[in-house]
Amino acid sequence: MPRGIAQPGSALALGARGRRFESYYPDQFVDVAEWLRNGLQIRFMQVQVLSSTPINKYILKEEIMNNSTKLLSIHIFCHIMIVPAILYGEWWMWGFSFLWWQWVAATSISSGYHRYFSHNSFKTGNWYSWYSQFIALFANPGPVLTWASTHRMHHYYSDTEKDPHSPVFKGFWKVYTSYWGNDIKYIERRATVGLLKRPGVKWFYKNYYKVILLLAIILIIIDPLVFIFLMAIPIVLAFHGYGLINAWTHKTGKPTNSALANLLTGGEGWHENHHKRPGDWKIGKKWWQVDTGSYWIRLIKNENNYKHN
Repeated sequence: MPRGIAQPGSALALGARGRRFESYYPDQFVDVAEWLRNGLQIRFMQVQVLSSTPINKYILKEEIMNNSTKLLSIHIFCHIMIVPAILYGEWWMWGFSFLWWQWVAATSISSGYHRYFSHNSFKTGNWYSWYSQFIALFANPGPVLTWASTHRMHHYYSDTEKDPHSPVFKGFWKVYTSYWGNDIKYIERRATVGLLKRPGVKWFYKNYYKVILLLAIILIIIDPLVFIFLMAIPIVLAFHGYGLINAWTHKTGKPTNSALANLLTGGEGWHENHHKRPGDWKIGKKWWQVDTGSYWIRLIKNENNYKHN
């Protein structure tokens, strides 16, 4: 049977929202609802779906690409680039690269991928959706559709066996090195709600790896050192910064704050604060808790549409 076609009468035949299915097919490709309208293919988890299970409780599997393998390959390559950076770089290049990463972390990953896309913590113009996803390429987090939906699942099941990246259940180093991504086979449909309505999300999901490769080639053509210090080193810093967030701040089985992780993540280090109020755009609560992501948000948010306690 061709992909994207559900046979009449099967559990995969679509109906109105909330319609319950009578049977199931364990491993069939379908285009479902919002995904159908946006041309994205997914497939159902290989488990029995009872007739009492509504459509919005289905668990979906990403089919288009294996994100984890591609992302880890890029991270490994960028770590190798540390060698020519040491051999041919100058001190000011390292300083600039670190400052550039701070900008990327604050204005794109922390405020964008995390607070804007994952938690809908504030509203701003459509330009920001495109800006955040493009600037994020300099950190290589992957498409925001999978990043944000996986992060939402982290909050659904924080520090439990179902948590996508709990160091207690997955192992500290597996989580730190992002190898946990190989264990994520399914994304719950509820975790994707609203994401495809954001400008550019579908496009970047389909073209992320093409765009990041093109960007890297352009930078290398300009000058290999431009690529190394504008892209490779920031990607390395992002890798370790968010490795600390996922592994170190949850190593005890509950979220904790970390000033060290905060130094590399644009305000994300105050992780205990964030878990107490996930929808709050301001994560740093004390005057001394530096939160550069919130400084950026304060500049761009629509004043009457935000959450902050």
